[in-house]
Amino acid sequence: FANEDYLINLGTDTAERIAQDHAIMANYAHRGLFGEGYLQVEVLAAKSVTALNDNVSAVFIFAQFGVVGALAMLAAYLAMMLAGLGGREKSNALTSWLSLLAGMSFALVSIYMMAANFGLLPFTGRNMYLLGLNSWSDVAESLALVFFIMLGIARAEHHDKVFTPPTENVLGDIIQGNT
Repeated sequence: FANEDYLINLGTDTAERIAQDHAIMANYAHRGLFGEGYLQVEVLAAKSVTALNDNVSAVFIFAQFGVVGALAMLAAYLAMMLAGLGGREKSNALTSWLSLLAGMSFALVSIYMMAANFGLLPFTGRNMYLLGLNSWSDVAESLALVFFIMLGIARAEHHDKVFTPPTENVLGDIIQGNT
């Protein structure tokens, strides 16, 4: 059916290419505390597709801005998650739950990919939200998640304006029967 030697060589070549790609991208990810500087990192032309997809945080965050830039990006993604959580805290509506789930998806997937690019976790084939611009489906998914987060926040703000909880005096009057 198939030539056994051909399959062994094909598997070995593929594994070696993957190992080389991983080593190259790991080199990008470990550029120090402050990185090389904005647009100071040269991306190998042969690796540009890999750099724009799976390794976008290694090439465009870790290599250019270092660990400090990665921590700032981490804070930005956590802020998106907290924004979704803030919408959830004010209201118990479906949009609030969607906002929370969208915020968690947005942040946790991106944080996972940053950790994978730094070599702490295995790769999944996902891209970082709003940075994997080589894939239109990732851009559309990013914008949809941001929309759900904003929808939950807007709904929570509207809920705060429309619904005001009764004050202690009103509750005391109701309990005592003084309406």
